[in-house]
Amino acid sequence: MVNVCVLPPKTRREGHSQGVQVMSGLRPSNRPSRRSSGYFEHTASNLVAYLLSISILVAGTLLSSEVSQKANRMGLAPNLGNPVVNRRIVSGSREDISGVSRMLLPLLKRTTRLLDEVNGSDQFNENNPYTTRGEYAPPEREMNTFEPMKVTGVIPPEINGMFVFMSPVANTWPPSHTYTNLDGHGMVHVVKLSESTAQISSHVLRTPVTKLEREAKWDLFGRPGDLRSMTGLMKLAVGKFIFSPLLGLKPYELGSSNTNILHYNGRWFAFEESMCPFEFQIDEKTGNVTSVGCMDLNGSPIDKGWQFPMCAHPKIDPKTGHLAVVGYNPDFPSAAIKYGSYGKGGDGKSFEFKLPSPAAFIPFLHDLGITENHAILIDSSYEFAFPSPTTGLGPILTFNNKKRAKFGVFSKNLQGRSEEMSKEHIQWFEVEPLVINHIANSWEEEDVVVVHAPVAREPIDIFAHKGYFGCMTEFRLNLTDGSVETFDYSSGISAEFPKIHPKLTGYPTSFAYTTVHAKDLTTISGLAKWDMKKRELVGRIQFGDNNYGVVGEPVFIPYENTSEEDDGVVITSVFNDESKVTTLRLYDAKTFESKPIAILESSEHIPFGLHGLWHGL
Repeated sequence: MVNVCVLPPKTRREGHSQGVQVMSGLRPSNRPSRRSSGYFEHTASNLVAYLLSISILVAGTLLSSEVSQKANRMGLAPNLGNPVVNRRIVSGSREDISGVSRMLLPLLKRTTRLLDEVNGSDQFNENNPYTTRGEYAPPEREMNTFEPMKVTGVIPPEINGMFVFMSPVANTWPPSHTYTNLDGHGMVHVVKLSESTAQISSHVLRTPVTKLEREAKWDLFGRPGDLRSMTGLMKLAVGKFIFSPLLGLKPYELGSSNTNILHYNGRWFAFEESMCPFEFQIDEKTGNVTSVGCMDLNGSPIDKGWQFPMCAHPKIDPKTGHLAVVGYNPDFPSAAIKYGSYGKGGDGKSFEFKLPSPAAFIPFLHDLGITENHAILIDSSYEFAFPSPTTGLGPILTFNNKKRAKFGVFSKNLQGRSEEMSKEHIQWFEVEPLVINHIANSWEEEDVVVVHAPVAREPIDIFAHKGYFGCMTEFRLNLTDGSVETFDYSSGISAEFPKIHPKLTGYPTSFAYTTVHAKDLTTISGLAKWDMKKRELVGRIQFGDNNYGVVGEPVFIPYENTSEEDDGVVITSVFNDESKVTTLRLYDAKTFESKPIAILESSEHIPFGLHGLWHGL
C-alpha cells in the first residue's frame, strides 16, 4: 500500500506509480582524452569561452553608458553609478594576497561593480528577505578564541564535545550583489559544551576567493544569487574565464567553502559544490580556528590529489571508517562526475572514477547516499535554463516536471584509479519528476537498497522565495529486477535538512530529525522527529511566534554508553524577530518536548547556518 503525503491544496496530488524499470542504457562520459579528437574540440570550446568573456568585458566597459540607460528604462537600477550604500565587512586581519593580485583588484572590482549595478543588485536587496531580516546578517567580528555563552536551563552533564557548524556570511553588508542564503563566505562556529558550560568561537575561512573579496570589500566572483539574470551570468563568465587565470586561481578553487563540515582522520574540512575541500584546524582548548588551505582529504596538496570540485556531503561508514565522496563539474561541454573512495586512517590512496551520467550532465548533485556496500547518486529533476529574453531575468536552475529523476547505485568499494565506469558498474533507477536535496539515510535489506529523504515535487525559486520542500518519502530500489517502490509519509509537513544518529549512517535507522518550513523558503518554524521504519511523524516542536530557525539542520548529540537510538539531545538555533537575538537551543530527542532543556546565548550575533556536526571529546 502506498501512503500519500497530505499536502496543502496547491500541492495535493495522487499516489504515484510503482515498479519503474531500471534504465536500459547509459550515455558515455563527455570528458575527452588528450589523444582523442574530442580533446581538441574541448580545448577549442574553452578558448571560445575565454574570447567570448573578453568580448563581454570590453563591450560592457565601452557600452556601459548605453547599458546603464537600458537598465534604468527596465527599472533595474534606478541609482546606477551612485554609490550611496554604506557597506561594512566582518572585522578581521588584513588579507595576505600577492602583489600582482593586489594590482588587479581595482580592475576586477570596477568590472564587477558595473555588472552588479546593471543587475540592479541594491534595488533587489531592498525587498529581499535574505538582506532585510536580521538572521542572515553577518556578525560584527570574528571570535578568534572561546568566549563564554549565557546558559539558561541545564546542559546535560553527559555532553562533552564541540558542535561545529557553518554559516555563509556576506562579504559586505548590505551585500554588493543579488544575495541569497547560499552566497556568503564560510564562517566556522565552534560551540564547546563541557561540564554543563558553553563557549563559542568563530572564524571566516580564508579561501583564495575570500581573501581577494575581503581585500576588495566587494563580491568579485559569481554566486548563486547572481544567476537570476544574463548580467549575472556575464559576471560569472568574466570572473571564471578572465580574472581567475590572471590571478592564478584554478577552476576548483573558485568558491568560499560555506556549506558543510567534515572531520576525517583527525583533520577538519569545509565544503562547497563549486570547489575542492578546504582544510582548517581547531584548537580544542582555546577555540582558535586556523585556515590551512585547499587540500586533498588524504592530506596531500590539492594540486597532487583531488583536482576537482567536491560536493558538500561526503559520507563516512561508521563501522569501517571508509569515506565516500563525489564531485561534479556542470560546465558544458566538459561536464563530468567523479567518485572518490578513501580508506580508514587516510592512507593516502584515492580511487577516482569518471561516472557516466544518464543525461548530458547532472546540473545539481549536492548529496551522496551510502549503504554497507553501495553508494547512491541522485539526478533530480533540475535543469539549467536561460533567463527571459525580454526581461533578462529568471532562475537559472529550474524544476522540470517532465524530467524523471534517477538514482544511480554502484559499489562504493571499487578498485583501480582513473578508471572510467561503464554501464556494468552502475545501475540506474527512474522515478517520477522530483527533487531531493538531502538524504536522511539509506541502507540495505537483502537485494533492496532503501532510501529515505525529504522530496519536493514542485518548483523551488530561491529568488522569489517560493516553493514547498515536500514530505518525507521512502524509496525501495530492487537491485535484482530493477523495480522501484515509493512510499510517502502521511504528515502534511514541509521537511528539509534531515539528520540522524551519526553512528548509523548507511545502516538501518529508526529516527530522523528535520526542520519544518512554513510561509516561504526563508522561514523555519520548527522541528520534526520521524520514525523511518514506520514512515510516520512521531514528534513536532514549534518555535513559537516571532521565532525562526536559522541553523539549517537539527544536529543530534548522542549520550554515551546508551543503547537507545534517540537517547540524546537535538541542538539547533532560533532567531527571535522581535529581540533580533539568536540563541542555540537543546531539546530532548527522546521526548521531543517543545520546551528546550537549555538555551545558549552568545554576545555576538550568530547568523543563519547550513550544516554542522557533533564532535565528542
